[in-house]
Amino acid sequence: MRAAVKAIIQSLQGSNKDFSRSLRAGQVVKGEIKEILPGNKAVVKINHQTMKAQLDTPLTKGERYLMQVKHLDEQPLLKVLSVNPSSSNESLIHVLQSIEKKPTKTNISFLQQLLKRGSSFTNQSLYNALTIMEKEGISTKSKEALLQMFDKQLPVKESIFQALRERSSISMSKMFNDVAEKGAVNRTKLQDTANVFAGRKPAIPLSSAVNSQLIRELSRSERSSFLLLKQAQAIPSDVTFSKFTSRMEEAIGRKLTVPLTRSETDQLLQEVKRNNRQSLLIQTDSKFKEHMAALFKDQLAVSPKQLRTLSEWSNQLSTISSNGRPNISLLSHTHEILKNESVFTKVQAALGESFKTGIQKIEAYIKHPEGNHNLPLVFNDKVQSLVQRQVSAEAAPQFLDWTLRGNMLEGLNKDSILLKMKAVMQLTGFQDEAGLLKDSEHQFNVRENTVKSLLLHSLQESGSKNNEILKQALHLLNGIQIASQHETAQTLQLTMQFPAEFFQLNEDAYVHLESKKNNRGEIDPDTCRIMFYLNLQHMNETAVDLMIIQRSVNVTVYNENEGIDKIIKGQKNRLSKDLEQLNYQLASVVIKQGKDTDVPSDYKLDQRGVDLKI
Repeated sequence: MRAAVKAIIQSLQGSNKDFSRSLRAGQVVKGEIKEILPGNKAVVKINHQTMKAQLDTPLTKGERYLMQVKHLDEQPLLKVLSVNPSSSNESLIHVLQSIEKKPTKTNISFLQQLLKRGSSFTNQSLYNALTIMEKEGISTKSKEALLQMFDKQLPVKESIFQALRERSSISMSKMFNDVAEKGAVNRTKLQDTANVFAGRKPAIPLSSAVNSQLIRELSRSERSSFLLLKQAQAIPSDVTFSKFTSRMEEAIGRKLTVPLTRSETDQLLQEVKRNNRQSLLIQTDSKFKEHMAALFKDQLAVSPKQLRTLSEWSNQLSTISSNGRPNISLLSHTHEILKNESVFTKVQAALGESFKTGIQKIEAYIKHPEGNHNLPLVFNDKVQSLVQRQVSAEAAPQFLDWTLRGNMLEGLNKDSILLKMKAVMQLTGFQDEAGLLKDSEHQFNVRENTVKSLLLHSLQESGSKNNEILKQALHLLNGIQIASQHETAQTLQLTMQFPAEFFQLNEDAYVHLESKKNNRGEIDPDTCRIMFYLNLQHMNETAVDLMIIQRSVNVTVYNENEGIDKIIKGQKNRLSKDLEQLNYQLASVVIKQGKDTDVPSDYKLDQRGVDLKI
């Protein structure tokens, strides 16, 4: 089953090309002449799209030719590169000669593979690819990395090639082990973070991690972690930032007026320990860990925009509870958005059935605001409290790091799996560039806590040892990031990879999500599909396929072990109840064993139904 499932995941990452959007001047494409029209025009089929085009040379109906897009108007102008059909080597030789590359067997074979996959290319991108291949060799992994660059229409550059090749050469699990054991010696933070993702106990105590981060932030007048601790109720709500800063300054015996480095902060903490002033610092006892765990469970899988809408809706309800008149238009508008985007479903999962009852009465009030509805608005206090406990994107990396290190979510239960998935997505650095682009001045937590940023910092150090291990790790993370998302005008795809030991698995886990876009251009959680590929310690290789159609869930489990049907069916009622809390309905559970465990080769994902937002 392993080969079948992995092949499916790899093929899906290059599927669903949106050719109409990607076609542009200068590209070389293979086109089939479907119909000859007057005036040297023709109906041409390029991949799965048929279009009318102006040709510069008379051609034969039914044949396929290599053509170059000269310009794009209502009718594209296509220059025929050779009057010989594309199946002939003469046509391929002509293309290679035009970019001053020898028509060797290797080069012709690579060009044939490109055309067979329906990929387009420019003269420059083909030249770059063949140059990389000459330098790096013609191994299967090298060729596949180059072909993926054309499939996804990525820039054909050495750095992207290295990233995609490493992705297929080494697992995340091995990478984290190598960094922890060989690549990050004397780089405490990087080694410690790599240890966590390698499934080992962190070397840096939670208390040291928390106080070190707080001191460095305070030295920069940053409030992110201070506000996070207040959200978690780990420090009293009446403690001001000024008062908190004074308390920390008293603990370390100096004013925090100059930005501190990590090593300077560590030295200060050592002095605090020697002088027995530790009681003045944040104590990460069991109560602290409970606070962080409770805050994690309160996080809603909603966007910042949805959270603002929920807050506006709640403010209108507060007006009613204080015997005022709400803005009915605004209340109705925000209510409709929250309902249509399934935000109410997520809030209900956090607050329980009383919220559902309240929603029904509010809808009656919106229709007839003059009536005597006796609205049960007590639950709105809980809504506002929930809104206030949502952690900002800026503080999310730090929050996940501390929650993870607290070890309050041990074992493989729902909460711990979700925590670890979010930690991989946030703390590896996959979102670093996007975050820095949005807010380059206030991304201290991101820069200080992600694996990618720590790798970059270590590589920039003069005289760094084991650079090859660090470079390989950086290439792998970049490769996973590049290959993780594919978007067309109609669909979104996301492929995620998770390190084995971190999840107590035998091999890295893969999750592929795909969905048609909804009317907001986002993944549609009502009709979508998700596939997990896992190698579990007791159940061994397992593929789980979730097909979601109008919030009705069909589950298919592929596993070769005898007796697996009893284990899966024993969890069916629990799964059904959990789905009902999220407003989904379990339609079927199918177990496929033995020879049936190979997923069909024409398997097509079309999915999504998981919330992975902090």
